[in-house]
Amino acid sequence: MAFAPDDPRAADWILVLVRGAYATALVAQDARTLATGELTLEASRSFDARWTFSREAALEDARVQLARLASDLPVEVVAAASRHLAASSGLPLSDAEARLAVAAEHLVSSIEAGQRRTSRLRVALQDSRSLAELDQLTGLQNRHFLERYLGAEDRPVELVTLLVDVDGLKAVNDGHGHAAGDAVLSAVASLLRSHSRPGDVCVRWGGDEFLLLAPGLDGEAGLAFASRLARVVAQARPAAPWDHLPLSISIGVCPTQRTSLPLDRLDRALYEVKRSGKGHAALAA
Repeated sequence: MAFAPDDPRAADWILVLVRGAYATALVAQDARTLATGELTLEASRSFDARWTFSREAALEDARVQLARLASDLPVEVVAAASRHLAASSGLPLSDAEARLAVAAEHLVSSIEAGQRRTSRLRVALQDSRSLAELDQLTGLQNRHFLERYLGAEDRPVELVTLLVDVDGLKAVNDGHGHAAGDAVLSAVASLLRSHSRPGDVCVRWGGDEFLLLAPGLDGEAGLAFASRLARVVAQARPAAPWDHLPLSISIGVCPTQRTSLPLDRLDRALYEVKRSGKGHAALAA
């Protein structure tokens, strides 16, 4: 039977099997919550569920559901179902059925406990992978994430890759200490993240370098995007007490595909930027 979306009965589903002296029932109600760590919306839906192999419990569930559905069912169907339930209810409970009910309840409880453990382990595994793919200083994704991202699809995806180098980081570390250098890196990472577009991927490549992958842009649009990022960074400052330090980034830009990164071309473009004065972007030849 199909229910309208606004029918309150649509939130419940039930399966009742009555066969001879035995009966089983599964009753579940959408808990309106989502389990964490699942990859799809359907898989993450949580249910408040109850299995029973007790004949009387199953028959009672069947009676309740039959009463709820009676107004939508033909009279003869309701009458036949009621007779069948009454006949099943009148059968004596055998020792075999009692033992089967106890064993089945124990089995179902064990399965449900195993499902809960599996769910917790899945969440823990997802959390561990998320931590392994996160750069702890900047909060950006790291190379491990980028490798998984690049290998996620065999189909090439056109995009522009930006290789971002923080200018003068060694001088900051040498002159003010690594705490100042960390503040500079964190400030640049925050600016790259906040000024990226939805769908862009920004990772800390290592040391003083970041990679930003921007799908849907060609070379000229990518160069304009990179130039805006360089200007935004130049107008900002690290957090206090290092807010007297200037920020500057140089960016090499290269059109590419998701399945590969043109690191040699990006390095050459970045070298040209550094050679010609830093603080701006250049498109790879």
